[in-house]
Amino acid sequence: MPQWSRLQDRLNDLIAEIFPCALDPPELLVEWEETLGLPDECIGELATIQERIAAVCAKFRARGGQSKAYYIAVAEALGYSITIEEFAPFRVGINRTGDPLYGEAWAHTWRVTAELTTLIYFRAGASVTSDPLRSWNNRLLECVLNAIKPAHTILQFAYV
Repeated sequence: MPQWSRLQDRLNDLIAEIFPCALDPPELLVEWEETLGLPDECIGELATIQERIAAVCAKFRARGGQSKAYYIAVAEALGYSITIEEFAPFRVGINRTGDPLYGEAWAHTWRVTAELTTLIYFRAGASVTSDPLRSWNNRLLECVLNAIKPAHTILQFAYV
């Protein structure tokens, strides 16, 4: 293959690296982690390439927001399926008998419900030889959501 053709192919590979979530795994993963400040003290070192890619993609795609849909999308980018429940204080004239008697502190509380154990499996093409065959924990989910939640809110995690 002529030199110019090899250079063009290599250039095309590097252009694809502009979007770190388009490739599995991105060749410039370490550079993307450094650029995005990962791993941070909250997340710490992640066990697998898949978790590292998910953390980079979540931070890369994060544009900010305060809707349920935004937080659900962030969790989904990390590989978690969640639901969000919001709470409100009990109000006479609005609430009815049998409704929960939440106090004023509940106005800024929301609960994220996720699976008790989210498994990440070794995948050919997405994992490397040093990755475990299976890993599980929800530390990444809790860390990221706590980092991006509005400061005045209280975030609870429930696992089913």
